Amino acid sequence: MSVSPQISVRIAIAITVLKHKPKDQSIPSYLLDLQSHFLSDDSQATCDEDAWRNHALSLEKELESLKQKREEDEEELFRLRQNVTKDMPDDSDAAPTKKKTKKAGKAQELQLQDDDWPAKREERLNATGQSSPSLTAALTSLRSVLNSVSSQTGDDPPRNSRLLAAITRTIDTIGRFLGLQNIPTSPVPSELNESRIAMASQLLVYVLRVAFPALFYQDISHSSSIAVSRLISTLFVPVVRSFTLISRAYIMHHLDTSLAKKTSKSRKGNEKVPKPPSQTLVPDARMDLLTLLSEALNTLDSISPRYSGYTAGIREHIALESIRALELLYSTGTTVGADGIMDSNATPEETSRGPESSQASHPHRRGTVLSRKDRLEALARKDATWYLCHILNSCVSTGGPKDELGSMLNGALFDGTARIVKMCISMDCDNVARVGRRCVMDVMCRNMVLAACEKIISALPQENTGL
Repeated sequence: MSVSPQISVRIAIAITVLKHKPKDQSIPSYLLDLQSHFLSDDSQATCDEDAWRNHALSLEKELESLKQKREEDEEELFRLRQNVTKDMPDDSDAAPTKKKTKKAGKAQELQLQDDDWPAKREERLNATGQSSPSLTAALTSLRSVLNSVSSQTGDDPPRNSRLLAAITRTIDTIGRFLGLQNIPTSPVPSELNESRIAMASQLLVYVLRVAFPALFYQDISHSSSIAVSRLISTLFVPVVRSFTLISRAYIMHHLDTSLAKKTSKSRKGNEKVPKPPSQTLVPDARMDLLTLLSEALNTLDSISPRYSGYTAGIREHIALESIRALELLYSTGTTVGADGIMDSNATPEETSRGPESSQASHPHRRGTVLSRKDRLEALARKDATWYLCHILNSCVSTGGPKDELGSMLNGALFDGTARIVKMCISMDCDNVARVGRRCVMDVMCRNMVLAACEKIISALPQENTGL
């Protein structure tokens, strides 16, 4: 039986094609794949090819326009930075001699202090146009890992570990960028300004809002706990501890500057006066750090409720660190007399008896004049107390976890709050003031601390407090 050449060619092609068929694929499925790759209608294939070519050309044109726009934006940003640099006053310039100029400067300073500080922070950030290569690189790396994780179809442990590594690396970068681990007591860390904290806050919110849910979605408790622990130890704990150090450095700087101004004015006109320390307005970063902390907590609260088990306990850890900071602030038994005499040996029981009984029991006790350092330390202590009490108030959580770890955290929080309350009661600020002494914790600070402790204790579950 003779076979036409056309049929012979088709049979040969079919046999050749069948030789390349995958072993785990059926013949009908293989034929469908071949039909989808080799269309019989030539006009339709040509039309599809033209459509893809036009789409590729349009994408190339869009890419070129975006590149050109980016170059224009970079040039404009460079011009803005130059203008800001020219407008900034030079520290080496001579101080103005006219009284009108000084009054105008004071009025401008008061106006800046009265402005709404969140709006001023955004305006300063947009005006300076500061950027950080480290934050940009961390954000780029994190986005790349997030895109690769979102495209995966199954559970891939190597990709999950890459996501955890990217998150922890970004958190470490934010911590190094803020520099809260090593804050000097003097001078004030001027690099910790509004713009720097705002940039770090934006990246931190992105990590908490996008990266953390992607990690929690993998449902790997070990990886999630590592990320949360790194967040607490690298960012939240240093932020809480920084308020005491920044308050001390801030007060020291301004009083030293004021003293230098008075010394320079008391010198004679022909006498050579040494150059005083920098008298520029040092930024107070404490309100911006509070904003960073509150934005981070609000972002964690906005995560889906099904991931609340991973983020539970963060507020309790921050509250415990605030309690430790308050204990360190008032971990001294020194009482100060109303006339500036310090008695480091006086006890609360003795101060409550009155001056006659205290003098009778220790007739040879002598007080020492309170030094300038101790007075400044008292001011810094009072200043830092407000911030720590504000953090305690913001960390009150009514819907705490009910598991074993949550019960342990609530128990530790109750014990720490009870220690603070006991410390405030033992100081007995009212009786100390009646006998002519001034306690380490004054009445105003004591009331703030007790109010914060009351709010913490009332929010704790009754079964965990033992009340």
